Amino acid sequence: MAAPTELIGGVLAFLSIPAAALVVLARNNLTRPGARGFVITVVGWAGWSIVVGLRLIVESAALARTLNSFAVVFLSTTVLGWAFLVAEYVRGRRIELTRRRLAAWLAIPVGLSIVAFTNPAHSLIWGEATRTAPHGTIDVAHGPAFTVAAAYWFLLSEGAALWLARDVLRSGGLSRRQGIALLIGHLVTVPFAYDVFGAFPLAPHADLSPVGFFLGSVVWWAALFRYGTVELAPIVREATLDEMRDAVVALDNDDVVVDVNSAASELFRTDGDAVGRPARRLFAEFEPLADCVLDDRPVETPLTLLVDGDRRHFQVTVSPVTAGGVTRGRLVVIRDVTELIHREKELATAKQVLSRVFRHDIRNDLTVIRGYAELIAERTAGETARMARTISETTEELAATANKARRIERTLEEPTEAIDLEVTSLLESSVESVRACHPDATYDVDLPAELWVHASTDLEAAFRNAVENAVVHNDGQDPTVRIRTRQQNGRVVVTVADDGPGIPDEELEVLERREEAPLSHASGVGLWLMTAIVERSDGDVAFDTGADGTAVTFCLPAATDRDRSERERPSDETAADQSDRAEPV
Repeated sequence: MAAPTELIGGVLAFLSIPAAALVVLARNNLTRPGARGFVITVVGWAGWSIVVGLRLIVESAALARTLNSFAVVFLSTTVLGWAFLVAEYVRGRRIELTRRRLAAWLAIPVGLSIVAFTNPAHSLIWGEATRTAPHGTIDVAHGPAFTVAAAYWFLLSEGAALWLARDVLRSGGLSRRQGIALLIGHLVTVPFAYDVFGAFPLAPHADLSPVGFFLGSVVWWAALFRYGTVELAPIVREATLDEMRDAVVALDNDDVVVDVNSAASELFRTDGDAVGRPARRLFAEFEPLADCVLDDRPVETPLTLLVDGDRRHFQVTVSPVTAGGVTRGRLVVIRDVTELIHREKELATAKQVLSRVFRHDIRNDLTVIRGYAELIAERTAGETARMARTISETTEELAATANKARRIERTLEEPTEAIDLEVTSLLESSVESVRACHPDATYDVDLPAELWVHASTDLEAAFRNAVENAVVHNDGQDPTVRIRTRQQNGRVVVTVADDGPGIPDEELEVLERREEAPLSHASGVGLWLMTAIVERSDGDVAFDTGADGTAVTFCLPAATDRDRSERERPSDETAADQSDRAEPV
C-alpha cells in the first residue's frame, strides 16, 4: 500500500537538513579554494529537497508551477556550484570572480530562471498541470525549453565529474582521498536526480532526488570529518606560503599569474589583485626579473634589482609544476639574500684581517719570543733556563697550531681536484718525513707494493698528520706506530695505530659536533685537518681510542680502471707541488 503523499512530501523536505548543516559548517572556510562551490552546491541540494517535498503536498496547479520554477533555480544552483567547486579544487586556487567571469557563469542559470518564472506568458518550460489518480498529486508537463535546460544541467554536471575523476587518477595521498569523497558524494545523487526510481512502488509519481541528496550529504559529512574536505586547499599549505619570507608566484602555461603569497604581494605592490594578470605586467617594474622568469626554462640564478631606490640581491628559482606527467605551469621563488651577501662580505673581510694578523704579526712575534727564550735558556741555568725552554716549546706549538689552522682554512676554501693517487708511496713519504723529526719512534709499516685511491690532492697532509700525532702525543719511552691497509667493498681502508694514551674525549666530541665549545676546545687541530681533507675526498675518518692507544681509520674510494692515464705516479713537477702542499705543519 502506497504511503500518503503528505507524509512522503514531509519526509523529502526533512531530508534537506543534513545539507543545510553542511552549509553552516562550511561558512567559516569560504576563503578556501572550492569552499564557495561546496556551499552553493549544498544550498541547491537543500532548496531542491524542500521544493520537491512541498510539491507533493500543494493542491493548486498554479502553486505547483511556481514551485517548479523554484526547482529550476535550485537545479541550476546545484549544478553551477558543483562545477565551480570542481574548477577550484582541480586548479588548487580560488577563481577571482570579475564582472566578466561572473556574467559568464550566471548567464544561462539566470536566463533559465527568467524563463521559468515567466512561463505563464509562453509555456516554454512548463506545460499543462494534471492531477494524478489515485494519489491526487499534481504533475506538470515539460515544455520545449526544459529539454535545453536538462541538456545544460547534464553536460555541466557530468562534465565537472569527469574532470574531477581525471584529477583523482593523477593525484595521490590526501588530495586523492578528498577527490574520491567529493566524487562519491556526487555520484550517489545521480540515479535519484535523473528519476531512475520514479516508479518506486512506495511513492509512485514522486521525485526521490532528495534521497540522493541526503545520501550525498552523508558522504560529504563523513569526508568533512575524515579528510577535511571543506578545507579543500589544506590550511597548512596556505599558512606556509603566507608565512614564507620568500616571494612565491605561480604562473600557468600562458604566463598568467594564478597565485601569489603575501611576500610577493608586498614586493610587487599588487594590493591583492595580482591573480589573473599577465606575468609581464606583474614584473613590469623589474625588467631583468621578467626576462629571467619568462624564459620558459628552469632557472636558478642571482639577480640584483632596484627596490624602492635600494639595490637588493635576490636568488631566483623558476621550476615547472607538473601533475600526472603534464606541465601545468611554473613556480617562481624569489629569495632576498641581500643581508646574507652583506654578512658574507663582512665575514670575508674579517677573515682576511685575522688571516693576515696570524700569518704575519703573530707568527713574527712568536718567532721573536722563541728567539729570546732560546737565548735566555742558553745564558742561564736552573729554574730560569727551564722556564725559558718551556716558553720556547710553547711558542713553537702555537706556531704549528696556527699553521695547521691556516691549512684547514685553505683546504676548505680552495677547490681541490679528486684524482687517482697511489697510497703506498704517500704513506711511505709521510713516515719518512715524520721519522726525520722523530727518529726514536718505532714505525711498523706493512704495505702492498701499490694501492690506488681516488681522493683529494691534499691526502698526504692527512696521512702525515695522523702519523705525526701518533708519535708526538705519545708519552711512552718507545712510541710505536703501526700502519696497515686493506681493500673492502670498493673502498681502501688505511689504519694508523699507536700505543699512546688515546685522544681526549672532549676533542672527539668537538669533531662529532663540528663546532668549538667554550669548555671543550680542541687542541688537536690536526684532527680537524685530517677530517676536512678526507671528507673532501668522499671518504670517512673513524677514531678508535682507549687506554691502550688510538687507531685512526681512513676509508677512501678506490680508484677504478676507467682512466689509467691518470693513474701514473706524479711527475717531478707535480710531486714537488704535492710535497709543498703536504709540508709538515
